[in-house]
Formats: sequence, structure tokens, C-alpha cells
Amino acid sequence: MEVTGDAGEARHREVVMLPAIGYTLPVSAIDCLKDPAVDAVDFLLTKPSDATQLAAISSQHPYGVVNIHLGSLSLTDDVARWCSERSAVQQLVATGWGTTVSVSLSAQSPEPNNDAAMKRVLEFVRTLQRQFDGSRLFLEIVPALKEPATPQRDADFLAEILQRTGCGWLLNVAEIDARSRNVGFDPYDYIAEVLPAAASVLIRLASVRFEKRIGAVVTTTEGAIPDEIWSLLRHTLVLGSHKARAVVVAGRELRGGETLRKSDLRHSRFIVDRVQGRQRLLRQNPAAQDFLTRGTIRRV
Repeated sequence: MEVTGDAGEARHREVVMLPAIGYTLPVSAIDCLKDPAVDAVDFLLTKPSDATQLAAISSQHPYGVVNIHLGSLSLTDDVARWCSERSAVQQLVATGWGTTVSVSLSAQSPEPNNDAAMKRVLEFVRTLQRQFDGSRLFLEIVPALKEPATPQRDADFLAEILQRTGCGWLLNVAEIDARSRNVGFDPYDYIAEVLPAAASVLIRLASVRFEKRIGAVVTTTEGAIPDEIWSLLRHTLVLGSHKARAVVVAGRELRGGETLRKSDLRHSRFIVDRVQGRQRLLRQNPAAQDFLTRGTIRRV
């Protein structure tokens, strides 16, 4: 029997454990979602007509967590026009089935005490929030590559935006790992700086590789997810598993409805369960509370 609407939402509120586990993938790759282990979906919007297909998918498969990634934009873009092109998604998220939306914003971190630049970014983000009223907005700020700011300033900038707007954090772990290798900073410290400011977090996982053509590390959906990405996921969960809404893995569709990421999906659940299990045990020991606030212990 098909469960839709409020009944479907109520059922999933009862059985879905947070963070939910699932895939990041385009709407066209829905065969990946037949896996019964999928509790969360992070759809990559590629064209406005995708909204119609998303409505059908959501009615047939009432997942515990559904996010729609609206795409990327910069401060120089016409935000009103950008949102108008996604009006069908606005109608979709207004129906009340708990959908969230996410955006990747390219922005340069303002100089210290540059209140005007900070105000501009805040107004830009609040415009996005008003346009998608009723749906939590998860935000990723990708530093502009021209004249990059210091990593510490980038972290402070993102943390302040999240804190002052109430947005969730779209934490692209592979992107942060790649940027840390290219620019030179500690990704563990970066996550620890930003996470306290986020009301909630949507965690994306993918792989990375060195691209010889450009001489830099880039993210990719190809190949195995490296140990460093799994370690950063564990670090994030130790610091803030109570904030994590979902962990989603970049999926790639194969013939027959299979995906290259099934083992990664289950490994994500293993890490989530292990971290949460240890935290439950530690909470029973008052002397261990300090450990819970420090995060992952790493060898130097």
C-alpha cells in the first residue's frame, strides 16, 4: 500500500533515526533510491522541470529527509531572477512535506571590520530565505578563488553568517578536504570552528583526486572515498551528531539500478551508529564529559 501525504510523514518521523543516511544525486538517477537502506535524498536540481518529477518521487517514496540543492550563485548574480527560475521548487517546498533546500554561494570573506560587505552578504542570504519561506535553507559558502582570504577568516565569516541567519550548514566534506590540501589549512580545525554556529548540518561525502591539468586536488564521484574523508565525518559527528540531519553520499547510477556507493552507504551508518553508541556510554560517566567537547583525538 502506498503511503503518501501526512500519513507518510508521520510514519517516517517515528522510524527514521537522525542523521538519516542516503544519496546525493541528480533527479534522473532515481533507480539508486530503490535501496531499502536509503533514508535521505539530496537531489541536485539540473533544470526547472525537475520539480514536477520530484513531486512524484516524494509521493511514492516518503523519505525521512529530502533536500533539494538549488545550485550555485554568487553575490553578483540577480538573486530575484535566480529564484524566479526556480519558482516550481518554491511551490513544492511550500506544500509542507518537510523538504529543505540548499545553496552553494561563492563569496569572498570580508576584511575585518568591513561591516558594509558583511551586511551585503547577510541581505543576500536573507533574500534567499524569504523566497523559500517555510523551508530550512542549508548554506555552503565557497571562498572566491581570486585573492583567497586566510582560512581562519573564511571560517569566521561562514560561522557568523550561519549564526546570524539561522541557516543550516551544507558541509561538503570532500570540498573542505580538497581546499585544505590546495590552500594549506587543517580541515579538522575548520570544521570545529564553524560547527558550533550551525543550527543543523547536512553532511555530503564524495571522493577527491589530484588533477594534473590544473595542479590541484578536486572532488569527484569516481573512485573510493579515502580514509581522510571518513575521519572527517567521524570528527564532525563526535563534535555535533545532535546537529546532523543527514549524511549523504555522492551516488552514481549503474545499469540495473545498482550504485557504486552501496558499501559507502552502509559504512556511513556504521560510523554514525558507532559514534552515537560511544557517546551514550560516555554520557553515563560524568568524568568523560570533557572528551565529548573536544572532538576527535588525532595523532600529530
